[in-house]
Amino acid sequence: MPESDRETLPAGRPPWDTWNGARVGALAGGLAGVLIVALIGSGAYWLALIPAAIGAVIGYRRERGRRELP
Repeated sequence: MPESDRETLPAGRPPWDTWNGARVGALAGGLAGVLIVALIGSGAYWLALIPAAIGAVIGYRRERGRRELP
């Protein structure tokens, strides 16, 4: 298929960047949560879900905000 016949996305940030931001935020928040729980010495690692969820929301909103900038 010739290069000129391919469909391309418009210039700018890809539409899936917001969800990539959420995934990266969830990963970073989850790792921070596990580290905090390990340093406290608690066995309740499910508490790491709270910072993971907060990180996902922050990552999503940050990337969405960047996408809406002119």
